[in-house]
Amino acid sequence: MNFTSLFIKNPVYAIVLNVMLVLVGWLCFRSISIREYPKVEIPVISVHTQYFNASPDVVESSITNVLEDQFAAVENIETITSTSYPERSMITLNFCENTSMDKAFAAVREAVNMARGHLPRDVQEPMITRSSMNEDYLPFIVLTLEYPKMQPAELTHFTQRTIKNAFRGIEGVSSVDVWGEYYVNNIKLCRKRLNNFGVNVDEIYNAINERKTSRPVGAVRKTTPATLVSEIKSEKDFEDIVVKSTSNNKRPILLKDVADVEFSTLKDCAGNFDGKSVVSVFISISSSANPVDVSNLVQKEIAKLKKELPAEFSISSVIDKAEFVKNAIKNTKDATFLVIFLVFVVIFVFLGTLRGTLVPVITIPISLIGAVIFLKVFGFSINMMTLSAIVLAVGLVVDDAIVVLENISRYIEGGLSRVEAAIRGAKEIGGAIVAMTLTLVSVYSPFIFVHGLIGKIFVEFAVALAGSVLVSGVVALTLSPLMCSVLLAQQKQSGESRIERNGNIRSFFEWIDHFFRILAEKYEKFLEHTLTRKTTCISVALCSLALIGVFFKLI
Repeated sequence: MNFTSLFIKNPVYAIVLNVMLVLVGWLCFRSISIREYPKVEIPVISVHTQYFNASPDVVESSITNVLEDQFAAVENIETITSTSYPERSMITLNFCENTSMDKAFAAVREAVNMARGHLPRDVQEPMITRSSMNEDYLPFIVLTLEYPKMQPAELTHFTQRTIKNAFRGIEGVSSVDVWGEYYVNNIKLCRKRLNNFGVNVDEIYNAINERKTSRPVGAVRKTTPATLVSEIKSEKDFEDIVVKSTSNNKRPILLKDVADVEFSTLKDCAGNFDGKSVVSVFISISSSANPVDVSNLVQKEIAKLKKELPAEFSISSVIDKAEFVKNAIKNTKDATFLVIFLVFVVIFVFLGTLRGTLVPVITIPISLIGAVIFLKVFGFSINMMTLSAIVLAVGLVVDDAIVVLENISRYIEGGLSRVEAAIRGAKEIGGAIVAMTLTLVSVYSPFIFVHGLIGKIFVEFAVALAGSVLVSGVVALTLSPLMCSVLLAQQKQSGESRIERNGNIRSFFEWIDHFFRILAEKYEKFLEHTLTRKTTCISVALCSLALIGVFFKLI
């Protein structure tokens, strides 16, 4: 290939091209999202319906079956899964891949509206929520709050009114739920008093709901709007609720006449951590959010709250799924550096020259950083799959540069100058480098066409690996010949060692060279022996091919 000589004669072109690969790759790395696993967008929609005081059989017959009949007409649904619990129904709709979530959500909402007239009158409005295939229904971050000077219910109320809003404003947070003891008013109805006053239970229920509403009542001087606020703040407010009016100007029937009102706390959601009563805050993130960024923002908000709240107020993060992602990424980075070091040692031992070793080793960071460009272009992320691909790519990206280095070194040892050897060696091996690069890329590219969940997970692995190999081919054809023309030592005599060695180092590399000379001689004799027995070699190859088919059937 003649174009390789262009980069040798004009070093600026090769340097600028590779610097641009590193710069653009680094900018892409700074802006790309970091996740634990690849983002899987297979639409999953859940429909939750509440039906108070209904048994599972009633829920199934009155709600679940009715909704399922309507959902059966929705297009692109792959599976429908339903469960009927006491007082509630949950239906999960799994759509086919590549289905638009917005269109699926609109279709489900339309089906729910059509089924609404066939549902019982007192059923709550069905709640439609979006979810994902890999959702485990567990919060992303769990915080525990403790303050000895507050009762558990008081701390829950304070967290609900103050702490919760601080985390809801964080970018990427989809919901914040508070779990703890709550203040409640228990209304215990007396059957005898209900019969004596002629009051029904639904009249009490409606009276309480009527009292909790706020309504406009006009305007003061036609400018300032006035609102009638009917808030229930104490036990007395509950007791004085008018349940039923009476005739003959008698006193109306109040709630305290037919029931006992008791102020208490609800401990169904109470929590304990390390033997202490705490309030829990569950933070969930949206599917498009960057988990690491959200975790960092939550930690910053915790540090800010600790400065504003009293010293006795304790906020602790007991669950943070981003910690696993951070540790996994850190371990993968350590593994990458270890692999690079081992590759450097192996290349140095086999080449026997430090300057020559730099030629393939410099290819590694350029190729790995350049691979991030492909991840950014395809909208992928840095995750466990792409990082694993980068670790595996370390051993692949040096192949092209080593082939270029060896071919150019052969011409230098033959007596040519470094520039002439680089031009001739790179031109001679250019076609082979392109073929090797495209072959490796073609091996991993079929993952792009794999459908289903597995295909969506491994496509990022394939793109990262193929992208790094493709960049390594570009580096091998542009920068590696230029580095060889500059770094490799010029040979003074044919057959002289590539670098001058002294002492133990010289003896070590002489032993290595001697070992490989013996190995090369034995390999040459083996080839001569094999080539004289063509029939035997072809027969062994055909038998091996036949055995592959037999063993494949057995497996």
